[in-house]
Amino acid sequence: MGLPVSGLASTYSDFFINKMTASGDIYTHAGFTAALLPRERWREVPLGTKLKLTYQGRSVIVKVNDRGAGDGSMARVLDLSRAAYASLTGIPLSAITDKTAGIINLQSIVIVPPNSALGPVSK
Repeated sequence: MGLPVSGLASTYSDFFINKMTASGDIYTHAGFTAALLPRERWREVPLGTKLKLTYQGRSVIVKVNDRGAGDGSMARVLDLSRAAYASLTGIPLSAITDKTAGIINLQSIVIVPPNSALGPVSK
């Protein structure tokens, strides 16, 4: 299955705030993190892997620190922290809620070096 070069992403729900991720980190909307979907991909992309995501000309680097549920029939490939989603969409973090967050189609998903800084990528 491997890591796709593009794909659909959404955001974590408020339900996950302050809950432990698969890596042991505590989830917060303000971090630049992602959960990998579906479970068939879990062994192929280790926790801690950093990804550069691109959407409509904006890019952000996130750390895979969680494993999302789902099977191979699931359309999404990542669940993003709200900070990552906000950075990619240009929507203010404070305006993103469970009801307003949608699914976005990432044009690019690339593994980057482990020392890459998390957050928005300048042009």
